[in-house]
Amino acid sequence: MQPVPGNVGLGDRRADHVRAGELEFARIWRPIPKVVFSRTLSAVAGNARLATDDLATEVRRLRDQPSEGMVAVGGADLAAAAIAEDLIDEYR
Repeated sequence: MQPVPGNVGLGDRRADHVRAGELEFARIWRPIPKVVFSRTLSAVAGNARLATDDLATEVRRLRDQPSEGMVAVGGADLAAAAIAEDLIDEYR
């Protein structure tokens, strides 16, 4: 068994136990910069950083950066805070 290349998000699973779609998702997902909002984490790994400001400030900072224009919000509490701060441009 060979380890999954760039195993971020796949835990301890090995390549022979991972579906092709998961590997393709990991290949696309890994290089994308991520901002993590957490009340408990003190560090993150991979292409991620911990948020240092409040949600509104971080989202506005991300919007001001040149990019392809996507900011995704995951988690019910975080999404509710983004809605309350009027930070959502489009729902899918």
